[in-house]
Amino acid sequence: MALHMQRPGETGPTPVRSCADASRLPASTVPTTATDGGTASPAPTGRFTFSPLTERWQWSDAMYALHGLEPGDVVPTAGLFARHVHPDDRSLVEAVLQLGRSREAGCEYRLVDMAGAERAATLAVSPAPDGSVTGLVVDVTRTRSRAVAEAVDGHLALALESRTVIDQAKGVVMSTFGTDSETAFASLVSISQRENIRVRAIAELIRTAAEHGGLDPALRAVVRSGLDAVSERAATSRRDVPMRSQVG
Repeated sequence: MALHMQRPGETGPTPVRSCADASRLPASTVPTTATDGGTASPAPTGRFTFSPLTERWQWSDAMYALHGLEPGDVVPTAGLFARHVHPDDRSLVEAVLQLGRSREAGCEYRLVDMAGAERAATLAVSPAPDGSVTGLVVDVTRTRSRAVAEAVDGHLALALESRTVIDQAKGVVMSTFGTDSETAFASLVSISQRENIRVRAIAELIRTAAEHGGLDPALRAVVRSGLDAVSERAATSRRDVPMRSQVG
């Protein structure tokens, strides 16, 4: 059963696998992050327990470290835990801790350490047989940062690929109709707006056609209509300039 953590802004804590004793969990459930060398390493993970009756908390050494503290620096309490949760996430975390008294629950939240740095963290809690609540806090900042970087790289690669396709299509229009680069691109934009399809899609059609012998009559007519629309707008703009001058 995979962990599914509730994110800030979503409604209702989601049950997760019990975290009463991480040392007894199967290896596949232990969170990992990829290092710079590409190998997986355990994500920083702190453990805690608290008693709903006495409100007495206990933290592992790693739990202190996640919060920028040394073991024994402070006595862990519900208030201390809450102070290290981003203000916008506190109500969610409090709801999960409350739910953890009777069932397994979890969420994602922003942990704020002693230096004021924010970390992306996941919280998993569950009731223990003795009536206490046990939990894990996992620092997933590196995982989140890596995912964001990969997404940015993907978007950049797609943008560069789209630019290449569009530049090639502009070249086809320029050589076929004897126009300049600016007008060729403006014609692609005009077709895109009229047909309600992406400029890249138009460019792909033109490039593919050029690779297979040239533009057929239908596609040539479409491109010609785009060029005509650009010419008409340019002519209209030129007619408007003297009129505005006279009004002024």
